[in-house]
Formats: sequence, C-alpha cells, structure tokens
Amino acid sequence: MIRPVAFPALPALQKGLAAALALALAATLGGCSTADGPGGSNDPGQEPGQTAPTSEFAPVEEVHAASDYDEVYHILDSANAAMQAEQAAWESDRGTDGAAPESADATSIGSANAAASKNESASEPEAEMQSETAASVSVDAATGAAADAEAPDHSDTNVQVEGIDEGDIVKTDGEYLYRLSAGQDVVILSADGADSAEVARISLPFETTSDDGTVSSSWPAALYLYDGKLVVVRTVNYWKEGQHRVMPILGAEVGKTAAAAEEGKAEANSADATAEPEETADEPVRITGMGSVTEPHGSALSTSRTLIDVYDVSDPASPAALYSVAQDGAYHDSRLMDGSLTLLTNSYVWDFDAAKADDPATYVPCTYDDQEKATPVAAEDVCILPGKDAYEHESYTTVSLIDLASGAFSDSLTMLGEAEQIYMSPNALYVTQSAWEETESEPYEESVYTATDIESSTSTTITRLPLGDGTIDLGASCTLPGYLRNQFNMDEYDGNLRVALNDSRTKGRQLEDPSHGVSSYEYLEETQVNALYVLDESMETIGSIEDMAPGEEIKSVRFDGATGYVVTFKQIDPLFAIDLSDPQNPAVLSALKIPGFSSYLHPFGEGRLLGFGQTVEDDAATGLKLSMFDTSDPTDVREIAQLPIDGDYSDGLYDHKAVFVSVEHGIIGVPVDEGYQLFTYTDADGFAPFPLSDGGDALDAQTLGSHAQPRGLFSGDDLYVCSDWTLVAYGLADGELLTVLPFKDQPEPTAYGSEETGQASAIVE
Repeated sequence: MIRPVAFPALPALQKGLAAALALALAATLGGCSTADGPGGSNDPGQEPGQTAPTSEFAPVEEVHAASDYDEVYHILDSANAAMQAEQAAWESDRGTDGAAPESADATSIGSANAAASKNESASEPEAEMQSETAASVSVDAATGAAADAEAPDHSDTNVQVEGIDEGDIVKTDGEYLYRLSAGQDVVILSADGADSAEVARISLPFETTSDDGTVSSSWPAALYLYDGKLVVVRTVNYWKEGQHRVMPILGAEVGKTAAAAEEGKAEANSADATAEPEETADEPVRITGMGSVTEPHGSALSTSRTLIDVYDVSDPASPAALYSVAQDGAYHDSRLMDGSLTLLTNSYVWDFDAAKADDPATYVPCTYDDQEKATPVAAEDVCILPGKDAYEHESYTTVSLIDLASGAFSDSLTMLGEAEQIYMSPNALYVTQSAWEETESEPYEESVYTATDIESSTSTTITRLPLGDGTIDLGASCTLPGYLRNQFNMDEYDGNLRVALNDSRTKGRQLEDPSHGVSSYEYLEETQVNALYVLDESMETIGSIEDMAPGEEIKSVRFDGATGYVVTFKQIDPLFAIDLSDPQNPAVLSALKIPGFSSYLHPFGEGRLLGFGQTVEDDAATGLKLSMFDTSDPTDVREIAQLPIDGDYSDGLYDHKAVFVSVEHGIIGVPVDEGYQLFTYTDADGFAPFPLSDGGDALDAQTLGSHAQPRGLFSGDDLYVCSDWTLVAYGLADGELLTVLPFKDQPEPTAYGSEETGQASAIVE
C-alpha cells in the first residue's frame, strides 16, 4: 500500500506540457535539499574553461497518491489533452502541407535537425546506456567474497547484491543447467562433464493465433531457479485489427497440479501449456510451454503483458507446468529474494479514446492471478509524482511482489512514468525516471533574427520503495541533476543510498526570421560534470561531491563498503577512490590516471579490483582490456596488471551478467566479438589465457553460434561455456576439453572431436 511521504521535487520550472498538467496536479517544481548546499562537501576542482552548473534546492513536497480512480482518469485525460495540443501546435508550425519551414544557411547558423541531433547525443544518455551495466559490485555482493572464504561448489549468476538473484538466460543448481535458447526453448542439460547431455526441453510458444483471429507473440526474457521451481519470465504482445488489448489463458490455475491442469486442456486453446511430456527411449523429454489467448479486452494501454510461468523441476528430466500469473506491461526488470519475485513492467497509454471512466481496467494496469480475472491496481496504490509532464503521464511503471510458493500476488503498486534503472537492497527497491528539461530566456533581437537562449539538461527522479514481509510501500522520492549510466551507480550502505550521476548541460539559441520563414538552432557549448550524492532513508541529500572530473563522463562505479570507486573517460582516464565513511562529508582520496577505461568493475578478493573495459587512442576505443587494481590503500590505488584482448566488442561491456568471475579459482570469462575467451589471474603472474587443451577452438563463433550470448560457469570440477547453440565443457583443473554438445538445430554440422577424450560432437560450418 502507498503511504504518502515528503517529496523533494524537480529543480527547474518546465514549460509547455508541464504547465498544462499543473492545473490537474497542483504540483510545483523544486529540487533535493542537501546538508552541504550547492557546493557539496568537497570539490575536486575544475579544468580551465569548464563551468560547473549550480544545484538548486527547494522545500520538500508530498507524494500524490490517488484518492480514487476518477483522479487517475482525469490526470490521464489532462495529459492526453496536453499531448494533442502540442501535436496540433507542431503541425501548425510546420504548415498545412506538413513541410518544415525553410532553414537558414547551415554553415552560419546550423540547421534545426543538426542541432536536435547534437542535443540528443550531448545531453541524453545513449540508447545503450539504458541497458549498460558497466558497473560496480557492492562489498556485500556474492562475487565480492574474499578469496579465502569457503568456495562454493558451483557458480551463480553474476549479481549486484548477495542474496538477491537477477534473471538471466542461463541458470544452474550445480547438477543441471537451464538455458533459454534463442527465445524458443528452455533446454535442460545435465552438468556431468564429458557425459553432459540434454535431459528435457520446454518448447515455448512464439506466435499463435486464436480462433477469433487474435495474434500473440511471445519473447522470453529471463529465467530463475528457486526451491525446485523453474521460473520463465516472458512478454507477450497481442494484436488484432480494431482491438487494443486481449487477455491470455495463463496455463494451469494457481494451486493446480500438472495432472489437474491437463484435465482442463480440452477447454483451452490447443497451444495451452499443460501438455503431458513427450518421451521416447532415445530422446529427452519435451513439453509444450504455457501460454495462449482468449477473447480481446479493450483498453487504452499498450497490448503487452508479462507472464510468470512456473514449472516443477524437482525432477529436471520430467518438468511439469505448475501455474502462470501475469501483469500488464512489457518486461522491464526483476529480482528474486527469499522466494518473493519482484517484477517491474512498463505500460503505455496508446489510445486514450479506448479508456472508459467507469472501468479502471481500461486505463490502469492490471494483474492476473488466474486464467481470466483482471484486477486493476488499487486506486490508492497509484502514485503520481509531482513535477511530471504529459509525456511521463502517458506511461506506467507497475511493481508487484509474487510469492513463488503459492503463485499469489503479495502486493502491487504502480507509478505514472516509465522506469529506467533499478537497484534493490534487502530493505528497499529504488526506481529511477529521467526527464529532459529546457529553460528559455526572454526573446531578444540579433541582426534580422529574434533569438532565444536555450539551456538543456537531464534530471533523474529516484523513488525509494521500502520492502516488508510480502509488502512494498512508497517511501520517498528525490530528483537530482544528471542521469545514471546503469544500476550500479546506486548502492545502499548503513541505510543510506549513494548515487553517482553524469550531468551534461547544453547551451544554444533559437533564431527566428518569420518574414523569410527561417527557424534554426545554433549550438553554443556543452558542460559535462559529475556528482556523487549520499541520501538518507527519507531521500534527503546529507552529503555530496559535485563538480567531479569536469569534462569527463562516468563509465563505471563500484561501491565497496565505506569506499566508492568511480571511473571517468576523456583521454587519460581517472579511477577515483572516494571515502564515504562519513556520509555527510564524502571526500576524494586518490585519482589514478591511466590510458583507456574500465566499463565494468568487480571485486577480486581482498584489496583487489578487476576492471574490464577498452583501450583508447585519440579519444576512440581501439580494443578490449583487463586491468587489476591494488585497492589495499585507497589513498594510493595502483594498476598492477593489464592484458589487452584482441577484439572489438563484448556483451560484458554492457551486461554484467555476461561476465564470469570466479575469485576462488582465479578465472575470468568474457564474450569477445562472436566467441568467448577465458583467462586466469594471480598476483605473481598477472593475467594469462586459460590453458585449454584445444587452444580455445571450441569457443569460437563457429561452434558457439552467431549472436549466441554465451555464459561461463563452473560446477564441481568442470568448467562450462553455454551458448544459444552449444554446451562446451572443460576440466577446471587442467583445461582438458571434455565435450562439445550442440543442442539447437544447426545447418550442416561437421565432426569435431578430441583425440585425448574420444568425445565427439558437432560444430557449424
């Protein structure tokens, strides 16, 4: 349930659409309050010619929780009206024929299109930023355990916080591997070294058409394993001419056994998920995955739904469907803690004309805990954050807690606005939403033009959602200047949130000459600074470092207890060590300057920090590299080893779950271009390629497959690389090739074997 609390609002008054919504929301705009004021407690200094923006702070405001559905409807109605008004004004400005007015000479003033492109690249995070996880790992993360800790018998997904699992495309319990293969199947493989084999397969629905012509397409996003259950998270999109939304049949009802679900199969679509396993003496078990559709259900929201399909894999060779639940919206992210799945989805208001004021299910996101029942999120659990414009009120972020033991929704809430980055601690979920802001001067005359100065920037609202025993509440929100690169820019420690932001601001001016139909934008300058804030549980700023590394961009962050590490990029790229032991007075301890930068940081035992990133020449990335930093003395951080990697791209630059790190075994694995590479590290010898008996031939693109998203892991005495196409196993101690096991149909395989092991399998030509 939402509990209203104080809200420090946005720092700058927005124009246009925000003004239209001000009447509906009666909300003003402000900023986060801070203990140290605009300058922060420490200032690392600025380079000549750099101008740092000044933070603005204002009194706090109260979060607006809807009193009833009517209020939600009228807010959406106001947002829709504002959007339509802006669209009409834009079309009017372009002329009745839809053509843009003639622009002035691009060499003297610059075209509006070029300026818009410049604004987008200079101020907004790159598209990849949304998914980048070039990141940090908290000191309490499982992967940050000291090397002398008790070694686990198998590796787990590379997660941010110990005890909080993250969905991925490969999961293992140490005995079996579960691979989400190309969005079509979940392949279950025995992790048995040379004798590894496929034991079962769940064929997931891809595209189906119901009797009434409704089409549904499904794309799985993530897997979880918990207490003998396999969880498949997938988004289903529905469409049919003249319809806005349809409802799925969600497989077996909650609490039904697989056998009981099979009894009701005749009443459902032939693609329902309760089919008995198909099995022969020579083939692994195959079952049909859950998911189908029923009659369309009209709604103003986007026609996407995220399904949570749960299977019993207590006997992995014979998986059985248990239940499926769902909520509106496309899958955004999720976390699993103590058997409770936290699910976040984003919904969009596509067609407000389809909303019916007396039917909340047509304009408020719903959850689905059986085959047909749609339950709108309660009105008092709809949160409207102050200072949001019409664009942000054209979308929802819905957060639900699902008890995997029963399949029941423990709690749900939804916020107007689209979620971006999330961070979850054992105590709270933090959700970010960024906003593009512009401020304009009064028009003035220059030559034949009417000029208006424009300053553009990005701000980020962070909302704290406290977690209880099966509950999620609205705690507090704060808006800060800048944007987050990824989830690891946030970290909770001793009840305080530490957050690092890039703050890029652009100045330009709009030049108008109506008599000649000229309208053009002139780019003037960009200011890039960075900041680190410490926020208490009420999301008040209690400490900060602002104007950090002027002109540089944050590339990765790691928080390690009372110390934070921030990597920025320009040319000679610093690794900052920051003392956070006094949250009200954070201080920079050191700044190691080295060529290139780390996009991903990972603890590697006591006093060691692993970096994976890129080499740089003349401001351009030229390749990949591994770095090891000695952090035993944060006032004197040193790079003690590095290894250039022959390759141009790696998923590990943007997805931390693609990076395999085993501190206890001294092994690092990363995708490189279309293949996969394994390395070892010791303080004595530094980095070295892992000694594989086949020289790594089985880890090339020909074997693993194109765009195959390989994952590295270990179980017992064996080392595995599992891709969309193939499972490759090596001996963990000696690198001996044990098997190459294709499990996806591939064209024209050719024999591939090892004289030493006698194992044979196939690779793709």
